[in-house]
Amino acid sequence: IGTSRFLVLVDMLLAPVQRAINERYLRAARRRLEQISPLVIGVTGSFGKTSTKFAIEGLVGPRGSALATPGSYNTPLGVCRTINASLAPEHRFFVVEMGAYKEREIAELCDFVHPSIGVLTAIGPAHLERFGSLEAIRRAKYEIVTSLPAGGTAVMNVDDAEVRALADRTSGVRVVRYGIDPAGAPDITAVDVGTTSEGTNFTLVEAASGDSVTVSTRLLGRHSVGHVLAGVAVARVAGRPLAELGDAIASLKPVEHRLQLIEGAGGVIVIDDAFNSNPDG
Repeated sequence: IGTSRFLVLVDMLLAPVQRAINERYLRAARRRLEQISPLVIGVTGSFGKTSTKFAIEGLVGPRGSALATPGSYNTPLGVCRTINASLAPEHRFFVVEMGAYKEREIAELCDFVHPSIGVLTAIGPAHLERFGSLEAIRRAKYEIVTSLPAGGTAVMNVDDAEVRALADRTSGVRVVRYGIDPAGAPDITAVDVGTTSEGTNFTLVEAASGDSVTVSTRLLGRHSVGHVLAGVAVARVAGRPLAELGDAIASLKPVEHRLQLIEGAGGVIVIDDAFNSNPDG
């Protein structure tokens, strides 16, 4: 028997064992999640998921009160591992990145962790070769909204035309819109955006109250303002006052390899943007 056929045979024989092991870990994660019962925030989109997730982790509550899935952990087993290894009683919030290569995968993740808040960052041609069409991607990403409970909240990036169109037709759950473009009628927005070698400055505005606060962040780029706005939108849904967010925004750190500012030797500033995104991203 050839080596390749032997490996396939071994994989087939071990598959039931692996499924049983995986199910044991999943059951343990479900029990732990039920016992600690944090407010779960799901984050998905064709791009911007990871940066938005970490912005939410830093803004939704006081330092140490939120746990986010690390890196690009966005599959059931990655989420399961995070719960079993890291979720603790002090975590009032659990921020879960949700990835997908086909329809129903985000819905299955939602069935696992039961988010009360769902964040949709963007819809574009990421993994188009697997989904087959932009319409399939649109349906798959929108599962984070359709999976929300009746009292849930959809936080949606209305700077993205596809997400804005979905926000316009969403009913049955509360919709909080964020973005910079006034045409999207954002509930959380930014004006007077400026970028320096040290990061980005802008005035954060909440449409409903008219309240505003001038903030600065080490994050670079106009798109990074959207990550912060998503975090602010989630924080406000969770009940955190706008006035508390300035220092928290200033404390946000760039995600590795995504316009990451690095102070080099001799006063040289390195901008690491090595992450490989899709064309729109």
